[in-house]
Amino acid sequence: MRSVAFVFFILFFSTCAFAEGLQTLIELGKGQEEIQKALKEEDRVFESVKRAVEQGDIRIGQSKESIVKSYGEPVVAIDEKETLRQRCVYKPSSSTYFEGKKIYLYFNNSGMLENIKEVK
Repeated sequence: MRSVAFVFFILFFSTCAFAEGLQTLIELGKGQEEIQKALKEEDRVFESVKRAVEQGDIRIGQSKESIVKSYGEPVVAIDEKETLRQRCVYKPSSSTYFEGKKIYLYFNNSGMLENIKEVK
């Protein structure tokens, strides 16, 4: 009788542990899907901004608000205290912050675009 109870106990808890492990894998999969979605969005926004810069649709004097509304959020916006401006970085997911393609949009303290720099 004890051995039957012991086997039942082992099977019950191993099934629970398996279900817990399975749930962890499911959550990990969902997390990976979210990461892939974010990377695709980063690529889409970069290509959109790149195309707009090349075609002259993003021009000096435009507001940050209008550019972000039309093309999307930068990957990062850095306040440059020494120049009193903000640098918005657009990059594809294949680039890092230190290497690869990037587009920098520099906005003055009034939020108006004052410089565009493309790194290839």
